[in-house]
Amino acid sequence: MMPLLTPPLKYRVAPQHHTQSRRFAAPYAHGAKRQQVYLNTLAIAVVNACLQDLGVETRLEQSPGWQWQHQALTTVAELLIPNYGMLACVPILAGEVVFVLPPGDQVGCVVVQFDPEFRYGTLLGFYRGSARVGDDVAIAALQDFNVLLEQLPEQGAIAIIESPAQTQLGGWVEPVP
Repeated sequence: MMPLLTPPLKYRVAPQHHTQSRRFAAPYAHGAKRQQVYLNTLAIAVVNACLQDLGVETRLEQSPGWQWQHQALTTVAELLIPNYGMLACVPILAGEVVFVLPPGDQVGCVVVQFDPEFRYGTLLGFYRGSARVGDDVAIAALQDFNVLLEQLPEQGAIAIIESPAQTQLGGWVEPVP
């Protein structure tokens, strides 16, 4: 795997992301399913906001992860990127060092780690590898987020992140050491 060249992006979780996540999770009485839907929704919202700030067109409303039917039947959080495909948005909690590769035909996944208060989501990197569905994958196996940006179809001015000091994203907070 290619080493991480840019620090992970720490992104502010907006109040409307929490509101939407609570609304999607509310119908589920079972604690594990409720938490999974809540975290998936937050992960999709953070990745979507970041990509849009970078000039990448997304289709949040048409994304499977934003549809209640999909949420009820699967554990995967998917964001639709036109002319590219489905991108899995994998939420993990603070301190976790592995993630589980989700099932499906996604073109890859972005791992988002949330702080204990769910105020920030840190986009740790991009994964498109050879692990099998359900395998634990180490955070160290993630590729630089720019690998994803370089694979996206030309959509105008997609910003390749050169350094956090030069990055002025709407929800971007600070570089993560």
